[in-house]
Amino acid sequence: MHAMEATPIREYHRPDRLDQALELLRRPGAKPLAGGSGLLPGGGASIVVDLQSLGLDAMQVEGDRLRLGAMVSLQRLVSWLPAGAWLAEAACLEAPLVQRNAATLGGLIARRNPLSCLLIALLTLDAQLTFRTASGQTCVSLADWLADPGDLPVGTLITDISLLAPTDQYGLALERVARTPRDRPIVAVAVRLERQAEICRAARIALAGVAERPLRVTQAEALLQGQVFDTPRLEQVAGLLESQLAPHSDWRGSAEYRRAMAGVLTRRALNKAWAQLAQAE
Repeated sequence: MHAMEATPIREYHRPDRLDQALELLRRPGAKPLAGGSGLLPGGGASIVVDLQSLGLDAMQVEGDRLRLGAMVSLQRLVSWLPAGAWLAEAACLEAPLVQRNAATLGGLIARRNPLSCLLIALLTLDAQLTFRTASGQTCVSLADWLADPGDLPVGTLITDISLLAPTDQYGLALERVARTPRDRPIVAVAVRLERQAEICRAARIALAGVAERPLRVTQAEALLQGQVFDTPRLEQVAGLLESQLAPHSDWRGSAEYRRAMAGVLTRRALNKAWAQLAQAE
């Protein structure tokens, strides 16, 4: 077998205006460079457009939502959030500290890693993405972006991410199974619940490791919303997941194992999130 020939990088640009960056990215062979943690030799980029000088690294609170620039590094996000925050813990599971200092939120989203704990956490927080092109901007939910089979269109950038602020009004939990405590998960589940007495007012459930990309399971959410939160209801949710998910098998786990763990971890995460809300009342 012949080794794959790497595409030589012919040009490097570091624009300081977004319109300049978007124009450069329309050129054949142009690729954006965010933190650099995902840029590999042979990746097909003959023109590199460095995004570091575009000012896309702001973090702010807007009412009940957070707005994060796409160039915010994962470690800056961890440091900005309160110590021990649920979302910070999800970000810490993405990579070791050195890589988190380089990796950016926009780069993570663009790669759509199927095993990302942070992506499923963002899914439960109803994350919205802003895409910019030379002709304007559009907003798309993270769930829709992950479900879209296409790649990021030429000349398009993710500029910022808006998400619900993870406050005490929500029950939040993330459960995972992996070979080691710091390894990528084989299966992971993130949930967000809202409670009124014994009724589940709202539910979000997202899974990693059971499909080509992280996904929300809206049918399972519908079984909980507006219903009494009890064991039979949880068994319905777990049964739905185990019957409808179609994960692949690989050396890390069989499809049957992944389906079973999806049910187990979802029950565990839902109970944990519900217990948080019960303690807060």
